Amino acid sequence: ELLIRGTSSFSVADMMRHCTFSGYTAHHQAIQHFWAFMESLTPVERAKVLQFVTGSPTLPIGGFEKLTPRFKISASQHNTNNLPSASTCFNTLFLPPYNEYVTMEQKMWLAIEEGGEGFGQL
Repeated sequence: ELLIRGTSSFSVADMMRHCTFSGYTAHHQAIQHFWAFMESLTPVERAKVLQFVTGSPTLPIGGFEKLTPRFKISASQHNTNNLPSASTCFNTLFLPPYNEYVTMEQKMWLAIEEGGEGFGQL
């Protein structure tokens, strides 16, 4: 079953090690806020973030290292009033450059809760 379904339990450290960036560096404030957000989550909540970005709440055996394409955080061209978005085909999170952690956290949750299941899926 593990081979078919993969695993929904993962560490943020593994995610960080295998994440790529576009328009951001690993040290950008928005990225630091994102990692702090991920660290604050329960395993079930982390799986929701994974579902939002990749379309699946589970990872392949081997974790983020085996995820294809690699997990990516891309700078969103939208302003900070917009929600984060994702391209599940490319495992990419489009993250606006939120200046405040609380703003990023609120926007992430709204995007995940409202858009985490795709188009009309239950």
